[in-house]
Amino acid sequence: MKNFVLIIVFTILGACSAPLEVGISDPFEASNRQVHEINKSLDKNIVRPIAVLYGDSTPVQLQSAVNNIAMNFSLPSNSINYILQGEIKSASNSSMKFLVNSTLGVVGIYDASSQLGIKSEKTDFGETMAKWGIGEGPYLDILVLGPSNQRDGIGRMVDIVFDPVGLIGVGAKGVATFTSVAFGLSARSQFRESIDSILYQSADSYAQSRLFFLQNRRYELGTNQALPYIDPYN
Repeated sequence: MKNFVLIIVFTILGACSAPLEVGISDPFEASNRQVHEINKSLDKNIVRPIAVLYGDSTPVQLQSAVNNIAMNFSLPSNSINYILQGEIKSASNSSMKFLVNSTLGVVGIYDASSQLGIKSEKTDFGETMAKWGIGEGPYLDILVLGPSNQRDGIGRMVDIVFDPVGLIGVGAKGVATFTSVAFGLSARSQFRESIDSILYQSADSYAQSRLFFLQNRRYELGTNQALPYIDPYN
């Protein structure tokens, strides 16, 4: 599986070369729209109801603790990606934050590192490839995962397969997966109004989701060129 992912990564290295993106590339729109409708149905019938139940019935303090654990377990992957990006100081901060939160913060329940002034921003392999000058490629709507693009889709696969948390042990990996899912449910509940307005109240939820993802992702990576607004009512 890891060799397969590496082959795909090296393939995309040659396929996408533009460092900055302009406009929207969506040659797979027909199939993307089909996947979007499946994801939309999954959200409506499964994800959203569970997320709302979790968000409304789980104490805020418990949600915060679970979210902290999830973010703590993402730090080793951040460190690896920062090293690949040549950001040694950021990699060191992520590693130190993980060490402090895993000990003084009781496996990350408490963000003890922030009280010591240790800060670290989230990153991923998609951003790593962007730093290498690899273009985002065509827009993709991925089953279950949702809006993405060719580069970030590959990045997600790499982050999952090569997650260093797995080296700690099966138990740690299981906790990381569980808390990551809970983190996602908490976010879906917290931002339900905004997400619902895009998915269920817009004339073209696919176009709105695509535009929202591209604008936000490009802003995160600092590659946000002028992106024309798409009127869903036109």
